[in-house]
Amino acid sequence: MNRENLEEFLLEDPFNLEVPALSRLAQIVRFLWLRHLHENGNPGGQEDFIENLFGMPIPDFQDEGRGRRHMFVMFLDQVEELQQQFIALNAFDIQNDPAIQNIAQANNLHLLLGPLVPIDPPAPEPPVVVEAAPAPPPRKYPAGSGFPVICRSTYNHIDQRCQEDTARWRNLRWKILFTTHQEAGVVYGKATASFDGFNEKAYRVQATYEMSTMFGQLTDNVDDTVFIDKNRSYIVFPMTMCAAAAIAEDGHVTPPQTVVTVTVHSIELVEEFSMVNQFWPSSTRFIHYPNVFTIKMAEGALHRYNFQFPKLLEDINDQVISVKEARKFLDFVGVFFNKWYYGQEKYHEALMDGYKFGFVCNWQIDDAADTDLDFESRTMLPRYQSLLIGQHTERPRPYGHGESAFQRVQLLLDPEDKNKQFQIVPMVQLRGHKAQYTFYLEKSEYGLLLVFGANLQLIKRHQIELKLSLMENCIVVQHQLAHRIVDTSQKTLKMVMLVLTEEKLNLLTTGNMSVIVQLSSQHTNHTLIHNHLDQKDGSSPLVMPGVTNGWLVCADNKRIGVCKEHVAKQCGMLSALFFNPHFSDCGKDEVEVDHPFEIVFDVLSIIYYRSYSVPLDNVRGVLELASYWIVPVVLRYLDLAILQEKKITVGEKVQLAIDYNLSTLKYVLRHQEYASDKFKINISATDRERLIAEKTDDEIDSGPEGRGRHAVL
Repeated sequence: MNRENLEEFLLEDPFNLEVPALSRLAQIVRFLWLRHLHENGNPGGQEDFIENLFGMPIPDFQDEGRGRRHMFVMFLDQVEELQQQFIALNAFDIQNDPAIQNIAQANNLHLLLGPLVPIDPPAPEPPVVVEAAPAPPPRKYPAGSGFPVICRSTYNHIDQRCQEDTARWRNLRWKILFTTHQEAGVVYGKATASFDGFNEKAYRVQATYEMSTMFGQLTDNVDDTVFIDKNRSYIVFPMTMCAAAAIAEDGHVTPPQTVVTVTVHSIELVEEFSMVNQFWPSSTRFIHYPNVFTIKMAEGALHRYNFQFPKLLEDINDQVISVKEARKFLDFVGVFFNKWYYGQEKYHEALMDGYKFGFVCNWQIDDAADTDLDFESRTMLPRYQSLLIGQHTERPRPYGHGESAFQRVQLLLDPEDKNKQFQIVPMVQLRGHKAQYTFYLEKSEYGLLLVFGANLQLIKRHQIELKLSLMENCIVVQHQLAHRIVDTSQKTLKMVMLVLTEEKLNLLTTGNMSVIVQLSSQHTNHTLIHNHLDQKDGSSPLVMPGVTNGWLVCADNKRIGVCKEHVAKQCGMLSALFFNPHFSDCGKDEVEVDHPFEIVFDVLSIIYYRSYSVPLDNVRGVLELASYWIVPVVLRYLDLAILQEKKITVGEKVQLAIDYNLSTLKYVLRHQEYASDKFKINISATDRERLIAEKTDDEIDSGPEGRGRHAVL
């Protein structure tokens, strides 16, 4: 949205029901205003309503002073945040969307959304007699087969609890999980079947599902046919609910209960996992690439995340893309629809390949605070990578606590149960802000770690103080404290809580470990705050949040404390320096680093937080160190951050992509035909030729099964 669009919106009057035609943003504002009137019974207060909606008063556009221009830029940011928040409304044809009409019905408003004007109900039309379709013949199952296997999951929306159901067939076990999240008064839900017990085998599963809520019955009589194995062990039934929400006694908008029934009609042991003739849930079209895959999937869902998908689909059908690219596309859609490789490094790699193909739009729906993505998966979305123009403004030692939110969490984790590798907990709202906590187990070669991660949905910048109190058998045994500045670009917290011994692990897996989470918030204008650890000698070196059992000594003699096991898992070089006993300068608790403090801190901040604004002037230094240390998470982060940063020229992006082999940036620059508008870059023919000449065999359009080093674009 530019200045002219915004002024046009402000010249409109979304509060005047006599106005017939409005922009889409004004339609949304009017709709929210009408719902506000219904819920609060307050016919006035329009200026307060707008200010609360956008987070600040509307600036005076007649004043061209510097301060007012700054206010205008800030206001634009808030409008963009509003549009992202209500993308669910923008994404539909509002006038004809039944979910939005359900919202109107729930609020006793008969709305014709185009303008949103109350209208009288239409006169009843004579009933139309439709001859019922013949019922499908009853299914027949072989005697003694054990089928059908029926599994039900009941989800209570009031307290957001899911009563899981489990089932089994021979050694194969599965459970049904149902999760929801809300956007603008619409409740979205999906059911997931999670399988276990494969023993290196693969299976072909045929299933149907149905769902019952206060809004009616949803039944899918078409058999979904999905192959599963230990790396692809989920079947996701997406959007099993998209309905208007009712208002609960506590003010939340939720329907009271949903019952999801998944019926497995057959399971067949197969010799190998097949990519042919799969019918994924809610599928609409077969997508086919010879000798690679033939799968029926939901084409429309892919289009919502990549507006250039028709061009990509055309190139798949015409075999313009290579076999290697087709396999990478398959891995991405497997992740996208059925959570392939979830919890593995390959999950992150497949997401990055999807971004190369242009699937970078509308992820804000998945990033809502109450979705079921864990911390590490969520921070892979293309909304967490950013660069900073200039340098951070550091806040000195923290002072004050501001407002706080407390909650106690009983830990339910087990490294041997794939469904208990992480635990997602919604935060008690703080100043109206939402957040999601993830407690998860991180397996490394040198130990099992208990880690806490938080994703915060904030509009304004806050200093956050995080205090974790670990309890064993209801007794507090450990306190940990950390601070961070959080805003729309840096929106995460993370702390390594424990390196788990056998004794600690036993307490955890038997349900005798819990955590009290205290989160305090106050406004700030700074962008950075360091954490320090007071030493007996009076020194106070900087440390990363949580366990400190190793030290990095930078080239300028500044020290940074880290958890050795955590950084070793992410970084090949630090793994050798901290834990390799075969060299005299390795296997110690203190490691010397031949780089300045600022660069080392930037690398560690990405490793820990996964959401950190790297100063633009430091980008090359961070890339140099990340390449030398072998830190894939940092290279992926900067790959996306550089691609999205408009302050970096096309020539600079090309040079950085070549110098540091940034595969996503290189592919998007070479293949602008798949790029979304967000990543459209006007690249010259000379630069494109350079990128083709600099292909490496590990890129998805290169190597023996790629398009070839000199393929025509």
